[in-house]
Amino acid sequence: MRRATLVVLILVALVLVPATASPAAAQGEIEVRGTVSDVDDAPLSGIQITAVNVSDASQSATATSGKNGAFVLSVLPGTYDITATSDVYKADRAHLGVDLTDGTDDIDFVMSEMLGTITGHVTNGTSTIPGAAVIMTGVLGTPYNYSAITSAPLGSFRIDDVQPGTYIVHAEKDGYHSGDS
Repeated sequence: MRRATLVVLILVALVLVPATASPAAAQGEIEVRGTVSDVDDAPLSGIQITAVNVSDASQSATATSGKNGAFVLSVLPGTYDITATSDVYKADRAHLGVDLTDGTDDIDFVMSEMLGTITGHVTNGTSTIPGAAVIMTGVLGTPYNYSAITSAPLGSFRIDDVQPGTYIVHAEKDGYHSGDS
């Protein structure tokens, strides 16, 4: 009776051992771990991380960073381009040609806020005004100021690399009264 019990316990142990291995190891995949933070080293969540195999683009994986900025990707061995994307932030770099053939690799990203662009036209209500100065003044704690000159013939302007914040925008030109928006 003891022999039968011992054999059953050994068989149960053999069946349970493969079930406890990680899914990545069971499939021959490699785990890519990393973190995403901002320029002040604060963790960023909701950032999409994508790994694309450079030899076979159909071999790709995506993950989203969690509250602590951490992410985990599981990929088959190979060489990958790994990127981080967001609607609000841009990554300091893309990790290109990362050799993932022999185990776990750590990939980190530092993200900075994307800067905005302001465009528009200056008019007097009926026609455009080329040559007007457009001035953006930061308010409510926004420490930035910008300016541009409208172009002919449409009175259009464009201000690039605008920091997030609150601004008052107005236009000036000799012979016209200024208006804020």
